[in-house]
Amino acid sequence: MKIQTLKIYNFMPYKGRQDIEFPQHETQNVMLVFGDNMRGKTCFLNSLRWCFYGIALARNLREIPRASLVNIAARDEGDWKVSVSVLFEHGKHRYELTRSIDRRENSIRPSNNADFVESLG
Repeated sequence: MKIQTLKIYNFMPYKGRQDIEFPQHETQNVMLVFGDNMRGKTCFLNSLRWCFYGIALARNLREIPRASLVNIAARDEGDWKVSVSVLFEHGKHRYELTRSIDRRENSIRPSNNADFVESLG
């Protein structure tokens, strides 16, 4: 499997839409993620984990609740939608997997996992 693009929307520290293109060179396709502490490296990896498996993990390996996946600034503006899409290829086939959550209509300020609707496509 070779990841081509990661699209993140309001996932944890990433507000709005962020598109990350992965290297596609035949032999030079390594991507390094580096930065100071508390700058989003673990959240970046969690976005991939959440998209593929539906779970994001804190440093203590506890599951992060859905309400904590929503970017704080977006939430304060009333935007509770979170989505992550991964475009990848395996063999000669290309796939796109998208996982998203949004607050339920009857939930004004979601506080637990049941207050969200999840979709996978």
